[in-house]
Amino acid sequence: MGNHVKTEASDGYWRSLVKGLERLSPYAGMIWAALSVAAWWQGSHLASYLFLATAYLYGCAFLLCLPQHRLRFRYPLIGIAGVATIAWLAFQIGEDYRAGQGIAATPARTGETLVLLARFDNRGGSNDNFTRRLQTRLDAEIEQSSLTHVRLEAIDVSSASVGDRVTARTLGARHGAALVIWGWYDEREVHADVVAVPGETDAVDDAIASDAAIVLREGLPGGINFLTSFVAGLLWATQEDPGEARLAFDAAEADGSATTAGLDSLYFYRALALQRLGADPKLALDDFTRAIAANPEMGAAYFGRARARVEQGAPATETFADYTRAVQLERRLIPFAYRQLRDLPTPWPDPPVLALIANGMRAYALGDREQAIEQLTAAITADAHYAAGYYLRGRVYHVRGEFDAAISDYTRFLNGAGAYPREWVADAHYARALALRSLEMDAQAIADFDAYLELIPLDSPLRAYAELYAQP
Repeated sequence: MGNHVKTEASDGYWRSLVKGLERLSPYAGMIWAALSVAAWWQGSHLASYLFLATAYLYGCAFLLCLPQHRLRFRYPLIGIAGVATIAWLAFQIGEDYRAGQGIAATPARTGETLVLLARFDNRGGSNDNFTRRLQTRLDAEIEQSSLTHVRLEAIDVSSASVGDRVTARTLGARHGAALVIWGWYDEREVHADVVAVPGETDAVDDAIASDAAIVLREGLPGGINFLTSFVAGLLWATQEDPGEARLAFDAAEADGSATTAGLDSLYFYRALALQRLGADPKLALDDFTRAIAANPEMGAAYFGRARARVEQGAPATETFADYTRAVQLERRLIPFAYRQLRDLPTPWPDPPVLALIANGMRAYALGDREQAIEQLTAAITADAHYAAGYYLRGRVYHVRGEFDAAISDYTRFLNGAGAYPREWVADAHYARALALRSLEMDAQAIADFDAYLELIPLDSPLRAYAELYAQP
């Protein structure tokens, strides 16, 4: 009798528990689905897929708990949802694999500097795993240098395409990384790309940040030392410690004989560190000159030297010659073009249009100009009254060398700017002036330069450049 009562009580407890879980299953499913979306948006695709599978299981549990008369076709519905879920997961995992997204990488946390190290391709080299060797040395360098809040994460990306910086920056941006390192090697050389990813701060001087193409002589111990010291210098720069950055770059220079390419980036970034230290402008000028000697096609070095000449009070002809050569080699270095515009003028357009503009700006920052034009054009088509879209698309046309299209967009922006902030209007005049100069329409360009100088503060650091470029 007593055992019978206990059994009934136990059965009643479990039935109550099951009913409670039945009531919670739809809410739990929605929570896991939301977690899946959030994890995917932050870049942690593997977590997103696991959360989605859990959400599907909760959804199945909820459907199975419904009475048969309320949902007659629940089993076919579960089957269809299962096939759809598996198909979506397979498609996304395939896309991740082809795009080299590295689904298992953990995105950067708040206040953390993440470095992604992709697997180097072995193109006929020894069986030595260079990626593992480099990871060990970089880990040791980070620990020895006492670089805090820095995480190095290896990521398995097949067939790394050295030189495809847009893909590298997209990969880095997806995970919130500051640097992406990848490359290939054979029995003679190691080819490494160190790609700077646009971030939320300008600690590494995003304005003229330059990717580094480094070639190391395989077998020489100084080669991997050069690469690890160079990366350490960049990491110190991201942590806004130019003094330590300079020391790391000095250490890399000591092993420079082991590299056949990469000294240009070393001298360039050391010059930036010297400028941040407030050192004698001649020291930075000399390093920019060394960078140009190592690579005469490095536009960022010419631009950096032009800025150093302004600080040194050099003749305008020398400064303008360097600036002209810089923008001939890399139009992204046009002074207004590298500025990161984070605060769009208000009132903002509707959320769908704002999302298109944000996508366009993100693509522009990553160097994907085709995608930037596509997204911004869609935003303008959806809301032609939001004039900021014209200015942003004009910047992309300008950097692509389509000066007529750029001038047209700048003019549309200025005609519709209304009560927009002065800095936006000033930038548009400056940008249009440079585009007009490129088409040798000097009189109109000077008028825009004058309008720009009237709008900016007297202590603006760009005033000296505008006055220089405005000279007939």
